[in-house]
Amino acid sequence: MSLQDILLRKLDSFLNPQFDKKFIWALLTFGFLLIGYQNIVNFITSFEFKYKDIFLKIAVENETDIFLKIVGVIFVLIACLFYYLAFIKNKNKIKYKTLKEASCMIKKILDDNKRIFKAQGPNSSVTNVCDLRSKEQLSIWNETKINRIIPNNEKIYSILENIETYKESEINVVEDMKNHIEAFKNHVQHTHVDYSKFQFPIRFSILITKYCNNGLLTNKYFEKYPSWINEYIKLNQIKYIQHKYLFGSVLYDKKPNDIDILLFLNTSNNTELLKVSRILNQMEKEFKRNFNKSLHLTVFSLKEKEQYYDFKNRLLDTKEF
Repeated sequence: MSLQDILLRKLDSFLNPQFDKKFIWALLTFGFLLIGYQNIVNFITSFEFKYKDIFLKIAVENETDIFLKIVGVIFVLIACLFYYLAFIKNKNKIKYKTLKEASCMIKKILDDNKRIFKAQGPNSSVTNVCDLRSKEQLSIWNETKINRIIPNNEKIYSILENIETYKESEINVVEDMKNHIEAFKNHVQHTHVDYSKFQFPIRFSILITKYCNNGLLTNKYFEKYPSWINEYIKLNQIKYIQHKYLFGSVLYDKKPNDIDILLFLNTSNNTELLKVSRILNQMEKEFKRNFNKSLHLTVFSLKEKEQYYDFKNRLLDTKEF
Protein backbone atom coordinates (compact mmCIF):
# COMPACT_ATOMS: atom_id res chain seq x y z
CA MET A 1 0.00 0.00 0.00
CA SER A 2 1.42 3.37 -1.03
CA LEU A 3 1.75 6.41 1.24
CA GLN A 4 -1.01 8.11 -0.73
CA ASP A 5 -3.38 5.18 -0.12
CA ILE A 6 -2.60 5.21 3.61
CA LEU A 7 -3.23 8.97 3.88
CA LEU A 8 -6.50 8.71 1.94
CA ARG A 9 -7.70 5.88 4.18
CA LYS A 10 -6.84 7.89 7.33
CA LEU A 11 -8.67 10.91 5.92
CA ASP A 12 -11.70 8.77 5.12
CA SER A 13 -11.78 7.32 8.64
CA PHE A 14 -11.60 10.86 10.06
CA LEU A 15 -14.36 12.23 7.83
CA ASN A 16 -16.52 9.12 8.12
CA PRO A 17 -16.13 7.84 11.69
CA GLN A 18 -17.99 4.74 12.84
CA PHE A 19 -20.93 6.58 14.39
CA ASP A 20 -22.82 3.35 15.02
CA LYS A 21 -20.22 2.05 17.49
CA LYS A 22 -19.78 5.46 19.15
CA PHE A 23 -23.54 5.91 19.47
CA ILE A 24 -23.95 2.46 21.04
CA TRP A 25 -21.12 3.10 23.50
CA ALA A 26 -22.63 6.50 24.40
CA LEU A 27 -26.03 4.94 25.12
CA LEU A 28 -24.46 2.15 27.16
CA THR A 29 -22.26 4.51 29.19
CA PHE A 30 -25.09 6.97 29.87
CA GLY A 31 -27.41 4.15 30.89
CA PHE A 32 -24.97 2.71 33.41
CA LEU A 33 -24.29 6.19 34.78
CA LEU A 34 -28.01 6.72 35.41
CA ILE A 35 -28.32 3.34 37.07
CA GLY A 36 -25.35 3.78 39.40
CA TYR A 37 -24.97 7.52 39.76
CA GLN A 38 -26.32 7.59 43.36
CA ASN A 39 -23.76 5.04 44.52
CA ILE A 40 -21.03 7.05 42.80
CA VAL A 41 -22.17 10.30 44.45
CA ASN A 42 -22.36 8.64 47.88
CA PHE A 43 -18.87 7.23 47.48
CA ILE A 44 -17.37 10.55 46.37
CA THR A 45 -19.08 12.71 49.02
CA SER A 46 -18.65 10.37 52.00
CA PHE A 47 -15.84 11.28 54.41
CA GLU A 48 -14.69 9.59 57.61
CA PHE A 49 -12.12 10.82 60.15
CA LYS A 50 -11.09 8.84 63.23
CA TYR A 51 -8.47 9.87 65.76
CA LYS A 52 -8.36 8.31 69.24
CA ASP A 53 -11.79 9.02 70.71
CA ILE A 54 -12.77 11.42 67.95
CA PHE A 55 -14.89 10.05 65.06
CA LEU A 56 -16.17 12.33 62.31
CA LYS A 57 -18.31 11.23 59.34
CA ILE A 58 -19.65 13.50 56.61
CA ALA A 59 -21.98 12.16 53.92
CA VAL A 60 -24.66 13.40 51.58
CA GLU A 61 -27.83 11.38 51.87
CA ASN A 62 -29.73 10.87 48.63
CA GLU A 63 -33.10 9.32 48.25
CA THR A 64 -33.26 6.55 45.67
CA ASP A 65 -34.58 7.85 42.37
CA ILE A 66 -36.34 4.87 40.78
CA PHE A 67 -37.28 6.86 37.68
CA LEU A 68 -33.65 7.58 36.73
CA LYS A 69 -32.72 3.94 37.27
CA ILE A 70 -35.54 2.83 34.96
CA VAL A 71 -34.41 5.34 32.33
CA GLY A 72 -30.87 4.00 32.67
CA VAL A 73 -32.04 0.42 32.16
CA ILE A 74 -33.96 1.52 29.04
CA PHE A 75 -30.83 3.16 27.60
CA VAL A 76 -28.81 -0.02 28.22
CA LEU A 77 -31.49 -2.17 26.54
CA ILE A 78 -31.62 0.19 23.54
CA ALA A 79 -27.82 -0.01 23.22
CA CYS A 80 -28.01 -3.83 23.28
CA LEU A 81 -30.74 -3.78 20.62
CA PHE A 82 -28.71 -1.50 18.34
CA TYR A 83 -25.65 -3.71 18.80
CA TYR A 84 -27.68 -6.79 17.81
CA LEU A 85 -29.11 -5.09 14.72
CA ALA A 86 -25.79 -3.63 13.58
CA PHE A 87 -23.29 -6.39 14.35
CA ILE A 88 -25.12 -9.67 14.82
CA LYS A 89 -28.26 -9.73 12.68
CA ASN A 90 -26.53 -8.02 9.75
CA LYS A 91 -23.08 -9.58 10.16
CA ASN A 92 -23.35 -11.06 6.65
CA LYS A 93 -24.11 -7.62 5.21
CA ILE A 94 -20.83 -5.96 6.05
CA LYS A 95 -19.92 -3.29 3.52
CA TYR A 96 -16.61 -3.57 1.65
CA LYS A 97 -15.07 -0.73 -0.32
CA THR A 98 -13.39 -2.94 -2.94
CA LEU A 99 -13.31 -6.54 -4.12
CA LYS A 100 -9.71 -6.78 -2.92
CA GLU A 101 -10.80 -5.80 0.59
CA ALA A 102 -13.34 -8.64 0.58
CA SER A 103 -11.07 -11.15 -1.18
CA CYS A 104 -9.77 -13.06 1.86
CA MET A 105 -13.29 -13.51 3.24
CA ILE A 106 -14.44 -14.85 -0.14
CA LYS A 107 -11.36 -17.08 -0.46
CA LYS A 108 -12.21 -18.88 2.79
CA ILE A 109 -15.62 -19.80 1.41
CA LEU A 110 -14.21 -20.82 -1.98
CA ASP A 111 -11.62 -23.01 -0.24
CA ASP A 112 -14.38 -24.66 1.79
CA ASN A 113 -16.38 -25.35 -1.39
CA LYS A 114 -13.28 -26.78 -3.06
CA ARG A 115 -12.59 -29.07 -0.08
CA ILE A 116 -16.20 -30.29 -0.10
CA PHE A 117 -16.15 -30.88 -3.87
CA LYS A 118 -12.88 -32.84 -3.70
CA ALA A 119 -14.20 -35.04 -0.88
CA GLN A 120 -17.73 -35.69 -2.15
CA GLY A 121 -18.22 -34.22 -5.61
CA PRO A 122 -18.17 -36.03 -8.96
CA ASN A 123 -15.63 -35.50 -11.67
CA SER A 124 -17.41 -32.74 -13.57
CA SER A 125 -14.74 -32.48 -16.26
CA VAL A 126 -14.78 -35.12 -19.00
CA THR A 127 -11.18 -34.23 -19.76
CA ASN A 128 -9.89 -35.23 -16.33
CA VAL A 129 -8.04 -38.54 -16.11
CA CYS A 130 -9.87 -39.63 -12.94
CA ASP A 131 -12.90 -41.92 -13.03
CA LEU A 132 -16.43 -40.82 -12.31
CA ARG A 133 -17.71 -41.53 -8.81
CA SER A 134 -20.29 -44.16 -7.94
CA LYS A 135 -24.06 -43.63 -7.81
CA GLU A 136 -23.98 -43.81 -4.00
CA GLN A 137 -21.41 -41.03 -3.84
CA LEU A 138 -23.45 -38.96 -6.29
CA SER A 139 -26.48 -39.30 -4.00
CA ILE A 140 -24.44 -37.93 -1.09
CA TRP A 141 -23.16 -35.18 -3.36
CA ASN A 142 -26.72 -34.12 -4.26
CA GLU A 143 -27.51 -33.65 -0.57
CA THR A 144 -24.24 -31.80 -0.01
CA LYS A 145 -25.03 -29.35 -2.80
CA ILE A 146 -28.25 -28.37 -1.04
CA ASN A 147 -26.92 -28.28 2.53
CA ARG A 148 -23.39 -26.93 2.01
CA ILE A 149 -22.55 -25.58 -1.45
CA ILE A 150 -25.66 -23.44 -2.00
CA PRO A 151 -25.45 -21.75 1.46
CA ASN A 152 -21.75 -21.03 0.86
CA ASN A 153 -22.54 -19.61 -2.58
CA GLU A 154 -25.21 -17.36 -1.06
CA LYS A 155 -22.62 -15.99 1.39
CA ILE A 156 -20.34 -15.14 -1.54
CA TYR A 157 -23.26 -13.53 -3.41
CA SER A 158 -24.11 -11.43 -0.35
CA ILE A 159 -20.51 -10.21 -0.06
CA LEU A 160 -20.40 -9.31 -3.76
CA GLU A 161 -23.65 -7.37 -3.39
CA ASN A 162 -22.16 -5.35 -0.53
CA ILE A 163 -19.02 -4.16 -2.29
CA GLU A 164 -19.23 -0.44 -2.94
CA THR A 165 -17.10 -0.09 -6.09
CA TYR A 166 -15.66 -2.42 -8.71
CA LYS A 167 -12.87 -1.87 -11.19
CA GLU A 168 -13.96 -2.04 -14.81
CA SER A 169 -11.79 -5.15 -15.29
CA GLU A 170 -13.60 -6.92 -12.43
CA ILE A 171 -17.20 -6.40 -13.54
CA ASN A 172 -17.45 -9.23 -16.09
CA VAL A 173 -15.69 -11.71 -13.79
CA VAL A 174 -18.01 -10.86 -10.89
CA GLU A 175 -21.09 -11.06 -13.11
CA ASP A 176 -19.96 -14.51 -14.28
CA MET A 177 -19.74 -15.63 -10.65
CA LYS A 178 -23.17 -14.24 -9.80
CA ASN A 179 -24.67 -15.92 -12.88
CA HIS A 180 -23.04 -19.21 -11.86
CA ILE A 181 -24.42 -18.98 -8.31
CA GLU A 182 -27.95 -18.28 -9.57
CA ALA A 183 -27.85 -20.95 -12.30
CA PHE A 184 -26.33 -23.58 -10.00
CA LYS A 185 -29.05 -23.05 -7.39
CA ASN A 186 -31.74 -23.22 -10.08
CA HIS A 187 -30.22 -26.44 -11.43
CA VAL A 188 -30.08 -28.08 -7.98
CA GLN A 189 -33.69 -27.15 -7.25
CA HIS A 190 -34.86 -28.16 -10.75
CA THR A 191 -32.57 -30.92 -12.07
CA HIS A 192 -33.93 -30.65 -15.62
CA VAL A 193 -32.48 -27.12 -15.91
CA ASP A 194 -29.23 -27.04 -17.88
CA TYR A 195 -26.61 -24.66 -16.47
CA SER A 196 -23.70 -25.77 -18.68
CA LYS A 197 -23.33 -22.19 -19.96
CA PHE A 198 -22.81 -20.96 -16.40
CA GLN A 199 -20.07 -23.25 -15.11
CA PHE A 200 -17.90 -22.08 -12.23
CA PRO A 201 -15.72 -19.19 -13.50
CA ILE A 202 -12.14 -20.22 -12.77
CA ARG A 203 -11.01 -16.64 -13.44
CA PHE A 204 -12.97 -15.49 -10.40
CA SER A 205 -11.27 -17.96 -8.08
CA ILE A 206 -7.81 -17.04 -9.37
CA LEU A 207 -8.53 -13.31 -9.11
CA ILE A 208 -9.66 -13.70 -5.49
CA THR A 209 -6.54 -15.73 -4.65
CA LYS A 210 -4.40 -13.11 -6.38
CA TYR A 211 -5.99 -10.27 -4.38
CA CYS A 212 -5.89 -12.13 -1.08
CA ASN A 213 -2.17 -12.81 -1.47
CA ASN A 214 -1.39 -9.22 -2.48
CA GLY A 215 -1.10 -9.98 -6.18
CA LEU A 216 2.33 -11.56 -5.82
CA LEU A 217 3.06 -13.84 -8.75
CA THR A 218 5.35 -16.21 -6.92
CA ASN A 219 8.28 -17.92 -8.65
CA LYS A 220 8.81 -20.41 -5.85
CA TYR A 221 7.06 -23.30 -7.60
CA PHE A 222 7.80 -22.50 -11.23
CA GLU A 223 10.91 -24.68 -11.39
CA LYS A 224 10.32 -27.38 -8.79
CA TYR A 225 7.10 -28.94 -10.06
CA PRO A 226 7.42 -28.27 -13.82
CA SER A 227 10.93 -29.75 -13.77
CA TRP A 228 9.65 -32.95 -12.18
CA ILE A 229 6.76 -33.16 -14.68
CA ASN A 230 9.04 -32.58 -17.66
CA GLU A 231 11.43 -35.24 -16.44
CA TYR A 232 8.59 -37.71 -15.94
CA ILE A 233 7.29 -37.04 -19.45
CA LYS A 234 10.79 -37.55 -20.87
CA LEU A 235 11.46 -40.80 -18.98
CA ASN A 236 8.09 -42.28 -19.92
CA GLN A 237 8.34 -41.06 -23.50
CA ILE A 238 4.91 -39.44 -23.46
CA LYS A 239 4.25 -38.22 -26.97
CA TYR A 240 1.92 -35.65 -28.49
CA ILE A 241 2.03 -33.13 -25.61
CA GLN A 242 2.15 -29.84 -27.51
CA HIS A 243 1.36 -27.36 -24.70
CA LYS A 244 1.76 -27.45 -20.92
CA TYR A 245 0.53 -24.66 -18.64
CA LEU A 246 0.48 -24.01 -14.92
CA PHE A 247 -2.73 -22.31 -13.81
CA GLY A 248 -4.82 -21.76 -10.72
CA SER A 249 -3.75 -21.28 -7.11
CA VAL A 250 -0.14 -22.35 -7.68
CA LEU A 251 0.45 -19.00 -9.39
CA TYR A 252 -0.56 -16.90 -6.40
CA ASP A 253 -1.15 -19.04 -3.33
CA LYS A 254 1.61 -18.97 -0.75
CA LYS A 255 1.06 -22.63 0.14
CA PRO A 256 -0.91 -24.32 -2.66
CA ASN A 257 -2.30 -27.76 -1.88
CA ASP A 258 -3.16 -28.46 -5.51
CA ILE A 259 -1.10 -28.07 -8.65
CA ASP A 260 -3.26 -27.46 -11.73
CA ILE A 261 -1.84 -28.29 -15.14
CA LEU A 262 -3.45 -27.75 -18.55
CA LEU A 263 -2.28 -30.10 -21.32
CA PHE A 264 -3.00 -30.15 -25.03
CA LEU A 265 -2.33 -33.40 -26.93
CA ASN A 266 -1.72 -33.02 -30.63
CA THR A 267 -3.46 -36.27 -31.60
CA SER A 268 -6.99 -37.57 -32.04
CA ASN A 269 -6.11 -41.27 -32.18
CA ASN A 270 -8.17 -43.09 -29.54
CA THR A 271 -5.57 -45.81 -28.96
CA GLU A 272 -2.81 -43.26 -28.38
CA LEU A 273 -5.06 -41.15 -26.16
CA LEU A 274 -5.90 -44.13 -23.98
CA LYS A 275 -2.22 -44.98 -23.63
CA VAL A 276 -1.28 -41.43 -22.68
CA SER A 277 -4.21 -41.23 -20.25
CA ARG A 278 -2.94 -44.26 -18.31
CA ILE A 279 0.56 -42.80 -18.01
CA LEU A 280 -0.80 -39.43 -16.89
CA ASN A 281 -2.98 -41.12 -14.32
CA GLN A 282 0.11 -42.83 -12.91
CA MET A 283 1.98 -39.51 -12.98
CA GLU A 284 -0.66 -37.96 -10.71
CA LYS A 285 -0.19 -40.76 -8.17
CA GLU A 286 3.60 -40.52 -8.19
CA PHE A 287 3.45 -36.74 -7.90
CA LYS A 288 1.31 -37.15 -4.78
CA ARG A 289 3.83 -39.56 -3.26
CA ASN A 290 6.78 -37.28 -4.04
CA PHE A 291 5.38 -33.91 -3.01
CA ASN A 292 2.37 -34.75 -0.84
CA LYS A 293 0.32 -32.46 -3.06
CA SER A 294 -2.43 -33.24 -5.54
CA LEU A 295 -1.63 -32.87 -9.23
CA HIS A 296 -4.74 -32.06 -11.27
CA LEU A 297 -4.40 -32.55 -15.01
CA THR A 298 -6.91 -31.06 -17.40
CA VAL A 299 -6.27 -32.68 -20.76
CA PHE A 300 -7.59 -31.85 -24.23
CA SER A 301 -6.92 -33.73 -27.46
CA LEU A 302 -6.74 -32.48 -31.03
CA LYS A 303 -10.42 -33.27 -31.61
CA GLU A 304 -11.22 -31.00 -28.64
CA LYS A 305 -9.18 -28.07 -29.88
CA GLU A 306 -12.08 -25.63 -29.75
CA GLN A 307 -12.93 -26.63 -26.17
CA TYR A 308 -9.25 -26.31 -25.25
CA TYR A 309 -9.07 -22.68 -26.38
CA ASP A 310 -12.39 -21.92 -24.74
CA PHE A 311 -11.15 -23.35 -21.43
CA LYS A 312 -7.81 -21.53 -21.68
CA ASN A 313 -9.52 -18.22 -22.42
CA ARG A 314 -11.58 -18.60 -19.25
CA LEU A 315 -8.40 -18.71 -17.13
CA LEU A 316 -7.15 -15.49 -15.57
CA ASP A 317 -3.44 -16.30 -15.86
CA THR A 318 -1.32 -19.18 -17.14
CA LYS A 319 2.39 -19.92 -17.29
CA GLU A 320 3.74 -22.24 -19.97
CA PHE A 321 6.60 -24.58 -19.16
